[in-house]
Amino acid sequence: MTDLVSLIYDGVKNTINTWSEDDIYVISFFVYDDDDDPSRPTLTVGYNTMKNYQSHNPFDEEEAEEYGIDEAKWNYAFWLQNEEYTFGRDENSAKLIQDWILSSGFPEPVSSFDENYDGVVSEVTQAFVNMLIDVSSKLHNDGIIVEKFGKSIPIIIHELEYYEEIASQNKKANPSDVIKEFVQWIEEL
Repeated sequence: MTDLVSLIYDGVKNTINTWSEDDIYVISFFVYDDDDDPSRPTLTVGYNTMKNYQSHNPFDEEEAEEYGIDEAKWNYAFWLQNEEYTFGRDENSAKLIQDWILSSGFPEPVSSFDENYDGVVSEVTQAFVNMLIDVSSKLHNDGIIVEKFGKSIPIIIHELEYYEEIASQNKKANPSDVIKEFVQWIEEL
């Protein structure tokens, strides 16, 4: 069986090394379902820059701090939404994910009418996110992030919406001091 953590890690590492912007403050691991099929988890990696953040921030720094409003900094809707690296969308990586699902012992949901569909999909999504937590942790622990950016920056594993579980998984994926501000933002939502 192919080691998806290693494949994704290598793909992200190689992609990060091509970035030339000097004001990247966050890396995005956007997780979604290809063609809205929950048994086809997909990853899109991108980033946001301070310049882009500041162009979308309606508050000055003092107001943002006073009111706890920093939506533009942490909400993907305001980010560049660049697709620097994807995994699961092309035929080869989608096949690798399907092979992983089947070899991991997940029953294959036939359709949304299958009574086990929601449970299987939830397990697949959580297992996929757990792999991304491992990838993020490894990028931090191997020094890749500090080496590239001169400091540690957060790798945010997210969907389009933010809730407590998103905060929890990012605490596992990042050093505590790096993810603190993002987690605080979610808790204030």
